[in-house]
Amino acid sequence: MVVRAAFLRCSLVGAAVLSVAWCSSPAHAVIVRGDDESAVAAPPADDPGWANVVSVGSATGVYLGKGWVLTAAHVWGSGQTSVLVNGNYYRVQPGTARRLFHPETGAPSDLQLFHLSDPPQDLRSVSISSSAPPPGSTVLGIGNGRNRTADETWWDSNWRPTEPGTPGAYHGFSYAPGNAKRWGVNQLLPGTVLGNDGFGATYMLRTRLDEGGDPTEMQAATGDSGGALFCKRDGNWELAGLILAVSPVRAGQPGGTVVYGDSTYYADLSRYHDQIQAIVSNPAAGDVPEPSSLALLLCLVAGATVWYRWRRARKLPAWKCAAPADP
Repeated sequence: MVVRAAFLRCSLVGAAVLSVAWCSSPAHAVIVRGDDESAVAAPPADDPGWANVVSVGSATGVYLGKGWVLTAAHVWGSGQTSVLVNGNYYRVQPGTARRLFHPETGAPSDLQLFHLSDPPQDLRSVSISSSAPPPGSTVLGIGNGRNRTADETWWDSNWRPTEPGTPGAYHGFSYAPGNAKRWGVNQLLPGTVLGNDGFGATYMLRTRLDEGGDPTEMQAATGDSGGALFCKRDGNWELAGLILAVSPVRAGQPGGTVVYGDSTYYADLSRYHDQIQAIVSNPAAGDVPEPSSLALLLCLVAGATVWYRWRRARKLPAWKCAAPADP
């Protein structure tokens, strides 16, 4: 079955593609396999938190509750003053940005929390997973991003357009103008990876866009960084991941395309559960200013040093994933 997918935009806003092996582009939209846009452009019947997925600039974030929003660090900008929640703008409370860190090394990860001055009162809180869903789990992603073309495009081994059905050819979709909020589903691949998309080493979960199967199978695309990945545990929805980056099926894949075999990478929030809870559950956290400039600088330098040593030890370029890292 073709992926007439509703795009889920995975964009590293501002971050380049994760280079050859990873195309870590910021997330922008959810692409799903089927053609029924109306089915994925409205909350699913079993809604995990559609209204909690908000617009942060040109990308995405998730409203956790108690005024706190979680997004990708590469989405966050010093000039960010408001977010769009269900058609209404809410101001960001100055001085409340909180970067999350690698749980073992203390180096910065690509995750950012911030607080709203006058948060919405009609949104429920979401629950963060305290353990990662097992491989093969069905997950549901929500993003607000780029549209796709109605028809598939086919490419030969040199990424030149070719005739549909050409043996051995790659196929998928190109981006189209505009964006929309959509949801889609997929299954988690085995293992957790420790990857760096250019904004810090982060534990990540993965999915892959395959042919056939559920018509709502999704793949993130440029622009959707900060989008939500939900899973269901014991009958209850949990926020298991945050969209960070996408990886192409093969080097040389044209920009602005989604191809069968592409992968999406999500921050494994179970690794950051305690950090998030410590901030969100603290009533005064929204009133505490950020660390001093000097302290922040020292922290960033230390984080960069740790990452540099980590990368050298594995002889991997910064854009590559490390081998699976189990809890």
